[in-house]
Amino acid sequence: MPNQINPNSLTNVFNRIDTNSDRSIDADEVGKVAEKAGISGRGFIGRLKMKGIKSQFFDNFDTNDNRRVSLDEFKRNGKNLLPQSESSGVSLARGIQGFATTTFDKMDINRDTKLNHKEVEDFVRGQLENADVSMAATKADIAGRLAVQLLDANGDHSISRDEMQELVHDIIQQLEES
Repeated sequence: MPNQINPNSLTNVFNRIDTNSDRSIDADEVGKVAEKAGISGRGFIGRLKMKGIKSQFFDNFDTNDNRRVSLDEFKRNGKNLLPQSESSGVSLARGIQGFATTTFDKMDINRDTKLNHKEVEDFVRGQLENADVSMAATKADIAGRLAVQLLDANGDHSISRDEMQELVHDIIQQLEES
């Protein structure tokens, strides 16, 4: 059942991926989300992209290595993808909130308080290129498309500041509960 108070809760993001509603995410569902985001799995390059997307998803979320991700795994491991907070006296919650706000502002090049896939892609590409990651442009394109597909709760093909804040709030709540 969707969380009406916070449409971008981790549970609701999970449910957007779990298209068959069996309370776990499998490789086919990850592929369907990628396809909805405009990432083709056709042809040699497309199959490589899709394989990489699925591999990264399961490497980051599937802790019991059964090639299925439960809601519990998604929540537990999703929060571990956040950058480590420096111990500068700032609470973890305020550190995450500040990081998210600053990052959103850096990505929002046109200052419309929404992120389209190109804004996310450009930011991610810069981060990957600075880290000397191979195939930065391709990986950034995929990241931008998937981010908008998964975090766009209202269907306008962008991530609003509110949508981002809702997700950050839920991640902080999950951290405080654990």
